[in-house]
Amino acid sequence: MKNTLYLSVAFCLFLFSTRIMYTQEYKNIEKVGEIYNTFGNALSFAVQDNYAYIAGDSGLRVVDISNPQNPVEINRWTGNPHLSDVFVSDKYAYVINGGRLHIIDISDPGNLKEMTVLDYLRGFRHKSIFVSGRLIYLTNGGQL
Repeated sequence: MKNTLYLSVAFCLFLFSTRIMYTQEYKNIEKVGEIYNTFGNALSFAVQDNYAYIAGDSGLRVVDISNPQNPVEINRWTGNPHLSDVFVSDKYAYVINGGRLHIIDISDPGNLKEMTVLDYLRGFRHKSIFVSGRLIYLTNGGQL
């Protein structure tokens, strides 16, 4: 029976570490690498190219995952702590914190730049974000 690669990299976010897992079959998952958490809870992540963007209690972390056995944090953006979600598309990371949406330029992962912040929904606690073209979707409890 031919082995099919179902999942090449998966992140398991735990309170104290971020782990990189590899599998060729669902039954044979093994830990490949790990980076210890020094920033609080990791609440969400997105992967683009060789970088993982991790949103959590102390902002956005950028982790180089080009060598899965040895992931290395290369940068962090702490402009607004307690981020609940991150979505990465092309050269931008979209991160949310309550009623705020931050758009971060990640074209150079070692030099993050906040492009804009939209503080338009005070009192709302957004949980997740998705971007498609020019549209940004945010969830707020049971609403989209």
